[in-house]
Amino acid sequence: MEKIECPKCNSIMQEFDIKPKKASKYEDCIRRCIQCQIGASNAQVNPTLIYKDYRNNIPSNLLEHLDETLEKTLNTTNRENKKIKLGFSTSEDAVSWIFIKYFLVNDKLPVLQKILNLEDEISEILMWGVPQINRNSGYTEKLQHICDSLGEDKKYYTEPDIIIITKSESVFVEVKVKSGNDKQAADNRNYDKYLLDKFYTDIEAAKKSSYYELIRNWTIGNIFAENNFKLINLAPQKLFSKEDQNFDFKLFINSLKDSRNFIQLSWEAVFKNLKKSNIEEYFYNELEKRIF
Repeated sequence: MEKIECPKCNSIMQEFDIKPKKASKYEDCIRRCIQCQIGASNAQVNPTLIYKDYRNNIPSNLLEHLDETLEKTLNTTNRENKKIKLGFSTSEDAVSWIFIKYFLVNDKLPVLQKILNLEDEISEILMWGVPQINRNSGYTEKLQHICDSLGEDKKYYTEPDIIIITKSESVFVEVKVKSGNDKQAADNRNYDKYLLDKFYTDIEAAKKSSYYELIRNWTIGNIFAENNFKLINLAPQKLFSKEDQNFDFKLFINSLKDSRNFIQLSWEAVFKNLKKSNIEEYFYNELEKRIF
């Protein structure tokens, strides 16, 4: 296998004599730096770095409340797996946390407000269903109640990546980095509970689109907001360029009531705004190396 240099100590990772398989955690990696507890996935080309301790994949100044948040995420069954995946250099959850936490820790919410084109000041942010400003805001319980009312399994509640709340609107943000929006077959019975007439102009078109993840967020977000709601799909421009030519994606967009409230925001546009906003270079670099 290709020799891999540890990104922390710059030594060549040690190779272990174990049966090759897809690495789902640090211990599965054939190549590891024992000193730094960083492994390289078993891919022959462009392996993913996997940190044994997920905290080491997050800048140390952005770790505040991460453990507490991970213990309270809505999807209880996925909590331990979420921690493991946060240790992957390709982790979308790590990007989501770094992106939001920087603005919180550095008191730069007005910059985030501008980037997301929000009219009013941000009053609360939820990460995976957990409030980050006022721990006792009651929003987690509100989300749980909505998931219950839709008939979701209590062990597998939907947990939106990011929810941003202002006095005038609620914004759900679905974050993508390397992967596309999750799709599931139209005959999946789970669709039915989310396809409510008041949020869709064409339920059958929505189902045929197969955009299960976006449909869940669209329905739950509309119920959560009660009035003004937006769903932002934050992803690299190449994802949008691909999906804009996709018939299924057009079906999804055309099936939405108030489809103007579904917004495609590219990471490229975010970076352009960051450059204008006196943002520290380390933050810019942290995002750039993970996204592009």
